[in-house]
Amino acid sequence: MAVSSILAKMQNSSSAITPAYSTVPAFNFAQAQVKIGGNEIAEVENFEFEYKNNLEMVYALNSNEPQFSVPKASEVHGKLEMYLDNTSLTRLTNYIAKTTESIEIIVTGIALGSAANYVLDILIPKAVYTTGETKITDSHNLLTVEFEGIYDTATSKLLSITLTNLLAAY
Repeated sequence: MAVSSILAKMQNSSSAITPAYSTVPAFNFAQAQVKIGGNEIAEVENFEFEYKNNLEMVYALNSNEPQFSVPKASEVHGKLEMYLDNTSLTRLTNYIAKTTESIEIIVTGIALGSAANYVLDILIPKAVYTTGETKITDSHNLLTVEFEGIYDTATSKLLSITLTNLLAAY
């Protein structure tokens, strides 16, 4: 024989919740600026990057949860796709020569009052290209280079991300 019981609460009325949506529009591609080696590059079609913090969680006996975290070296990898011309050809040359250079993406949004704008600034102060590929089509030539971030001893950074907005703290 099975016995079950249900505990319930009687229905109460409540007022509707009014959601508060942000009026700040999202960043878009037309607001993005790409700088490679400190120079603006207009030929970039696509940019991807991945950050891995490589924090390893270590388990111990008599626990279901990790007991320790072991930090390992962080990694930054990414890919740039750009139209091939005399300016972007330098990226291919730098790939062949294994030259390091900075890669920066700056996205500038709407104004924050009269003195500033919403800004997302992603800076990889030192990167080296690991692969390079060119696709030749009827309409354009596309250069794809993958890169790896290298810890920069001059800035003491592997990656720097700066967000300018109205929040004072997180």
